[in-house]
Amino acid sequence: MDVAKSLPEILARALVHGDLGPDAYEEAGLNDPEVRRLEALVTITEDKAMTAAARITGR
Repeated sequence: MDVAKSLPEILARALVHGDLGPDAYEEAGLNDPEVRRLEALVTITEDKAMTAAARITGR
């Protein structure tokens, strides 16, 4: 699973449906235009300081 591709969809589904229960993955939820609109607005970027900190602590 490519997190950079799936995280925007997960966030959009949670915002639109209020949770990530089974209803969010029914056919109507999968084709929800509001989910797709919000998904397109999400940008994933690396915080280099957090990445470096994770490497130091082993997380």
